[in-house]
Amino acid sequence: MADPLPQPRLAPERRALKTNPVRYVQARGEARRALLYETTLRLLREKFVEDITYQEISREAGVPLASCYHFFPGKMELLAALIDYVGPWFKVVTIGAVLKPAASWMDIVDNLITDLTLNRNADLAFAQLFSSWKIPRTTYRFHDHAAQEIAQRLLAGIDRQFMRSPFANELDVFTFAVRVANAGSSASMEINGAVTDFARQESQRATRSYLLNFLPPVLDVRTTPLDSPELLLPPEEPGSLWSRQVWPQGPDAEPSASASKK
Repeated sequence: MADPLPQPRLAPERRALKTNPVRYVQARGEARRALLYETTLRLLREKFVEDITYQEISREAGVPLASCYHFFPGKMELLAALIDYVGPWFKVVTIGAVLKPAASWMDIVDNLITDLTLNRNADLAFAQLFSSWKIPRTTYRFHDHAAQEIAQRLLAGIDRQFMRSPFANELDVFTFAVRVANAGSSASMEINGAVTDFARQESQRATRSYLLNFLPPVLDVRTTPLDSPELLLPPEEPGSLWSRQVWPQGPDAEPSASASKK
C-alpha cells in the first residue's frame, strides 16, 4: 500500500493570517485622525471657525463623537493640531515668496506680503489657520514663533540675493516687521473678511518703512545666490491635505466667495 501524501503545513499560514489587534487599532486610529483633519480643513474652507461645531466635524467625518474626544479634548485643540499637520503648506508659500528674483530687498518684502495675501484671499482655511485672526494665541501658542520663522526666511531670502552688513538684534527687528505686516492683514480680515488691496499696500509700505531704519535703500547684488537651510522646501507630498493651493492671477484678484462673506 502506497504511503499517504504529506499534508500541507498550515501553521505558518495561519500565523500570517492572524490579525494583530494592536496594529489594527493603531491603523484605525490613524485613519480616523486623518478623517478629522480632512473634514475640518474642508469645513474651514466653507465656514468661519465660530460657525463650526465639534459635533458637525464628527458627523461630517463619520467618526463617533466619543472617538473625537479621545483624540482631541475639543474643537480648538483639533484646530491647533491641524495647523501643525498642514504646516508644510505655509512653509511652501513663504519660502516660495522670498525665493523669487527681486530687483531690491524691498521687492522681497513686497513679494512675501503679496503671496500671503493671495493665499489668504483665495483659501479661507489658509486665512484662518495661519494667523491669530480666528484661532487665538490661547489656543495655538506658536503663532508668535511662526512670526519668527517668517522673519528668518525673509532674512535668508534677502541675504540670498543681496549683500548686507549684519546688525544687532536683527532677528528681533525682522520679527517685529512681520508683526507689522500681519497687523494690517489681520485688521482687514476682521473688518472685510479678506485682505483688501489698500490693506496689502499699506502693510507693504509700513513694513518697508520700518526696515529702512536698519537697511539702506539699495544693497549690492550677489553674483551667486547664497544657499540657506532656512529656504529648503519641504518634500512634495501628492495628495496631502496641504497640497491644494489656489493662486489667483494677481494681488487684485477677487477674494473667494467663502472668504468674502462675513
